[in-house]
Amino acid sequence: MRLRLESTPDVELRLLTWGPGQGTGFHDHGGSAGCFMVVRGRIAETVVAEDGEFVHHTRPLGYIDSFTDDVIHDMRNTSRHGAVSIHAYRPVLSGITHYRVENGVLTPQE
Repeated sequence: MRLRLESTPDVELRLLTWGPGQGTGFHDHGGSAGCFMVVRGRIAETVVAEDGEFVHHTRPLGYIDSFTDDVIHDMRNTSRHGAVSIHAYRPVLSGITHYRVENGVLTPQE
């Protein structure tokens, strides 16, 4: 579930809930930068580095991180129970491109 908590002309806050194993798939944020905090459970994040390598991280309860406007990543609940995170986007999230991975290469989905 995604719930918009607040939105101004410059910033948007969203609450995301994650079932066990639920994830986003690889995506960007349409030119928005932002940050997120894990407020319940544990989230696995795979970030696409500048050299195209996939970098895996575990984001535990209480973890806070920011991301640039060009990040491409995948996020997934690795908890046995639900997880919750809060995300802020600036400028307001206006579009997301989803990507599929084929032979280790990202391709935008149409």
